[in-house]
Amino acid sequence: MKRIYAYYESIQSCPQPEEFQQANWWKTSWEKNGLECVMLNKSHAMGSNLHSKLIAKLMKTALGLPQELLPQFPRLLSRYSRLAALHAAGGGWMSDYDVVNIGFNPEMAEKYENSTLLVVPEVPSYL
Repeated sequence: MKRIYAYYESIQSCPQPEEFQQANWWKTSWEKNGLECVMLNKSHAMGSNLHSKLIAKLMKTALGLPQELLPQFPRLLSRYSRLAALHAAGGGWMSDYDVVNIGFNPEMAEKYENSTLLVVPEVPSYL
């Protein structure tokens, strides 16, 4: 069965009940279209040998951020950590957990695998 990954990390500035609800809708919609859903988290990201290098570079970047952007920094770290988590999982299809699938199926995924296309423009989904 084809897998689809998403990444979740608890961020204090985000309302957790709403985040959980989005993640549940994500899982339901992707499973309905025939994909196995796997929710990755920080422990997965830390399993990648790229994670510590990535975080170190981002921390250096944080030193130059304007004060008003610092509260958003945990969210930025999370956005990049998800790539390390996917790397640790061995790669594959990934979406944000606020993307509801309205028709992308394993057959469509197979069509795009082994290509260099990074964005599939005709993936039907709601953001």
